[in-house]
Amino acid sequence: MSALRYVIIAAVVCIAGCATSAGQLRDADLDWGGVTVQRGYQDVYRDIRAGLAQCNKMVAAEGTIDTANQSAKIGLYSAGALGGEPTFAIGIVKITRVGADATTVAAGVINPIDEPAFGTPGTLRNSIVRYARGEIICE
Repeated sequence: MSALRYVIIAAVVCIAGCATSAGQLRDADLDWGGVTVQRGYQDVYRDIRAGLAQCNKMVAAEGTIDTANQSAKIGLYSAGALGGEPTFAIGIVKITRVGADATTVAAGVINPIDEPAFGTPGTLRNSIVRYARGEIICE
């Protein structure tokens, strides 16, 4: 990604979500996509976190697993500018067990990130769906 693209993304994120936590985002604020996979929800959670860490350096992920409800949630944040702490919420990933070995994944990303002025729309959501399938391939 070019340096200009990083600057534009950082500016849009600042305007759209300054100091917002993922818990403050409303479902209506996000562009959603998802998938149901034939995998355990904890494996899906682990692979999404791993994929984001390995392949999406501009995204920081903070998540929790709720074993009682057999679900997990990952808050997506812009990586801190110049190495700072991530502070801008850009999305949420909801992971829910729906069967013996079936898990649904819903990935919501704020529109300025999901529909960028430059770049391909839906890139982050599509990456999350790939990671949920166990396909951790950095593009």
